[in-house]
Amino acid sequence: MELADLLVVHQHSKPGRVTARAMLVQAKMSSDSTHRLSSFDPQLELFRQWPPFEFVTGGLASGLRDLKENGKGSRYALIHDGQAYPEQITWADQCPWAASQAKQQLTADRSLARLLGDMLLNKDGRPFQLGKPKDDWSRTIQELLKSTGQRTYRRANIGRGPTPRITTDPGLMLMYAERNQTGISTRAGGVSLVKRYFGNVPIEKRDGDGSNAPPREERDPPISGISSLIIETTVGMGDLG
Repeated sequence: MELADLLVVHQHSKPGRVTARAMLVQAKMSSDSTHRLSSFDPQLELFRQWPPFEFVTGGLASGLRDLKENGKGSRYALIHDGQAYPEQITWADQCPWAASQAKQQLTADRSLARLLGDMLLNKDGRPFQLGKPKDDWSRTIQELLKSTGQRTYRRANIGRGPTPRITTDPGLMLMYAERNQTGISTRAGGVSLVKRYFGNVPIEKRDGDGSNAPPREERDPPISGISSLIIETTVGMGDLG
């Protein structure tokens, strides 16, 4: 059983204060805006009860963890199974992604876009501590970010040229870790999570001239990391008036 399919993190910086929130998301496909889970689904039990657990694979520290999670930091997501124009999508906000509380009958009551917006407004998601963590939730989120950053590769490793899979422009940062991790950053003040955990991307040379060597993912599959969406916002002194 995996912890989640996606980790969403929002860090907000303003003069004198930096805060961060996170959410673990487990995704399911749906063609009718619902998805029924088995009553014996271990992932559902995890997301509904969050009993103490420990990692047995993935490279994270061993030992029992009690996240004391009550639903603010975890959610299911439904993904529209098919192609459709926005006006053909009848889900909430005409969004092909929907959020659902952890229950046996998942329903697309709220768009994932709205959930992300509420995270940016501090209305959803669960805060976690920056710096030295004092609880299992904060420690787990930080360890997931760290292990994911260590597993971020250059595009050269998959035969797509030397362009890094972390690229930047003046306002947007896109990153990929493991197979399809994506993060978005508006260059924030303070200590950037992107720079902290993804600033030193390991560069691995392919065997020989690389012409016959398989991609890194095929030769040595990553044992840790989680697909991640990282959003960083900031308020400068000139924005406070």
